[in-house]
Formats: sequence, structure tokens, C-alpha cells
Amino acid sequence: SLGFQLFSYLALLVAMYLASSALIGFDKQALPLWERALRLLCAATLLSPVVLAGVGALALGVALAVWRRSSKLTPAEAL
Repeated sequence: SLGFQLFSYLALLVAMYLASSALIGFDKQALPLWERALRLLCAATLLSPVVLAGVGALALGVALAVWRRSSKLTPAEAL
């Protein structure tokens, strides 16, 4: 169905973003090890065939990205 295809494409895009930022270790600022591992786990779960786990991983991955993007930089990190 079209809805499943759209979810699959969205999951693929989010998984690529999460995996790349986790492997690089940087998003808006340097990522701690626990967040890198969680992002990589979410990306792997998004690529699995289990749809319900993918929905949860999508929500958690987007929440992590939004949280990191909305956090303020300290003056030392802004340089």
C-alpha cells in the first residue's frame, strides 16, 4: 500500500541520518557515547522488518534529533 511505502521511505531517510550522525559522533555538537549508541540502535531497528519496532524507533530517533537540535550551545562549543 502507499502508506507502507511512504513509511518505508521515511524510515530509510531517518535511519541514514541517525546512522551517519552516530558514526561521525557529531550532530549540532559532539555526541556523547550513550547517544551515539542509541542513535545507531534506532537506525538498525528502523531497517528491520518489524513494523511496530520501527514505529517506536522512528519516534525515538526523531525525538533524539529534535532534542539535540533544540539544545543550546555553551559559549565554548559555539567557537
